[in-house]
Amino acid sequence: MRCPACSALLQTITVQTNEADSLEVEICSQGCGGLWLDRFELKKVDEKHEQLGARLIALSSQAKGELLPGSRKRMCPKCSNTVLHRHFSSIQRSIEVDECPGCAGIWLDQGELASLRQEYPTEAERQQAAELYLSRMLKAAIHQAR
Repeated sequence: MRCPACSALLQTITVQTNEADSLEVEICSQGCGGLWLDRFELKKVDEKHEQLGARLIALSSQAKGELLPGSRKRMCPKCSNTVLHRHFSSIQRSIEVDECPGCAGIWLDQGELASLRQEYPTEAERQQAAELYLSRMLKAAIHQAR
């Protein structure tokens, strides 16, 4: 597979903390340092306490190429001719990720995984922030409708 950001060849690696805790991902180790995560894999590495995520960040930061701007259109490395959709990763709207509408894979540029892990340390905090945001939005909509 080719990197959607810099077109370098992606390397498949297995990160492991113990026999039961491992994950196979694709990394652009010879290029921009980005990471390709298949469907649901982001959930295994996006919280601060998850050691697999820390290992991925370390490997990504060792990439040989340079970080590229995320402004150009990117294609899914798995699905032929499918454009990745850029969207904000959370209600804080501070980090944009690229997601394939076909296979639901996620492309993270170098540094984005570290930023995601800083945003909400746990899934419970992420959920609480989402509920608070929706509550505020609903209150504002109800107030406006009155």
